Amino acid sequence: MEVGLGWLGVGVGVIGSVVMYLLAVSAGSDVEQGDGRRAWMASGVVLILTLIFWGISSQKNAPFSMGQTLGLGFLIGGVTGAVAGLVAMKLEPAAIASARAASLGAECMAFLGLLGASLAYVLFHGYPQEALIGFSIGAAMAGIIHHLLRSARSSYPGGLIAIWTFFSVTTAASVVLAIYHFDNDTLRAWWPLPILMAATVCIASYIGTETGSWGRLRERPGAGYVLSLIVGAVITIGLAAIYSARVVESWQLLEVTAVGIGITALIAWLAASNREDADIPAGVESAAGAVLLVVAGAVVAFKLWTGLGIGIGLIAGWTALLTAVGNRGSLNLTRMLGSALSLGLAIVLFRVFIETYRPELGTTDLRIHYTFIGALLGAVLPFIFATSLIRLRSITRSDAGALLGVLLLGLFAAALPIVLFAIWEIKAVLGLVFGLIAAEAFLMMGPVTAPTDARDDTPWVVGLLVIGAQLVAVQFVRPLIDWGATRGTKIWILAGALLVGLLWLGVTGLMARRRAR
Repeated sequence: MEVGLGWLGVGVGVIGSVVMYLLAVSAGSDVEQGDGRRAWMASGVVLILTLIFWGISSQKNAPFSMGQTLGLGFLIGGVTGAVAGLVAMKLEPAAIASARAASLGAECMAFLGLLGASLAYVLFHGYPQEALIGFSIGAAMAGIIHHLLRSARSSYPGGLIAIWTFFSVTTAASVVLAIYHFDNDTLRAWWPLPILMAATVCIASYIGTETGSWGRLRERPGAGYVLSLIVGAVITIGLAAIYSARVVESWQLLEVTAVGIGITALIAWLAASNREDADIPAGVESAAGAVLLVVAGAVVAFKLWTGLGIGIGLIAGWTALLTAVGNRGSLNLTRMLGSALSLGLAIVLFRVFIETYRPELGTTDLRIHYTFIGALLGAVLPFIFATSLIRLRSITRSDAGALLGVLLLGLFAAALPIVLFAIWEIKAVLGLVFGLIAAEAFLMMGPVTAPTDARDDTPWVVGLLVIGAQLVAVQFVRPLIDWGATRGTKIWILAGALLVGLLWLGVTGLMARRRAR
């Protein structure tokens, strides 16, 4: 079963992604295809960077494991990300024009994400942690490059590639938590349990989408979505009950699945009840309620089944988003659900970080000074990412300029945990990972207070940068654990980081003001 469930994920991912793609293309067959030049450019950059990293990872020294499973996992993530970007490019025009095609496109991306995460697991199932983290880093890199480049220079918002990235990383990170949870060789058969639940959610969401698209329901998106969510939730929870009784022999699987779906259903209700033209206080209240629900869901799931419970609950919660993408009645619905699932993934990666560095962290908590500093930086920097994205979109006038801005911003996000460790060590990085989660919670309030705009995808993009920084913290801090820098070296590193940050803000701000004139 240890390998069988992994191959099940691969098979379901292949068949599901092909079927969803064909159905989505058929549903939007009358739609004119857009210019795919930028998608091919993004995929080319992703492949080049993937091959470079893979070549570097051929060495056997840390942070590259013996057998180079980290680099091979990154290779899988980068290649599948490049393919997913091209598939999304084909689906996005139809998704914009057709509600059913939008839902099918989102489900195609989820099946592709299941395929990539499952492949990284089955190829290295003996010790898959390194490969899964490598896959997640590669997927995050691909998502960041595709989404940022295309949303900055294209008429399509690029939400499908973000769905692929978040679902891929959620599945892979949850498998890592399952490995830490079932840390006995006699229990390793349950390591791919999150893959089984991800496959279940993908299939259930598709059935729910088709049910909600019958007949006159196509003309009533609200009622259609409610029916889609109910059908998808019933199938997911029902199968989780069967898995709990017959496979895992633990009702905790059913409990965390029900918690995940229940929490996201409540968030969907909050979003749908908040009108597009609602005033700012109403929007802030809805967003604050969604943040509290995500935190509450994480607390309950952790109490039920520790970090694994949070991961599986989050996977189950994707049922609400995958069935909501085609609902054109409320943009707030998909925005808030997307932000909530992004925030949930940040919490999952926080748990992965804790489990990975548990011996080094010891009794570390947020009262420690350097951890507090890291938390403050983590809470502030995503807002800088958001403003930088807005400025990049206003000042770039060429594909080359957009690509350069994307690469620099992604580099800043990746370097952040490394620089922070070099200055204040592991406790500060713990605070950073925590602070990034807090910032995403506050950023969830942004879209509902801003004017309605289908291309207002800043929370998605910031979410990609956040998980990229978190994944770097998980994997690339360990090689520096024993690095002892002098006080003078740390001061120089801090000064250099501040100088780079000030130059970035100064230059982009000056260019934005000149463009505004």
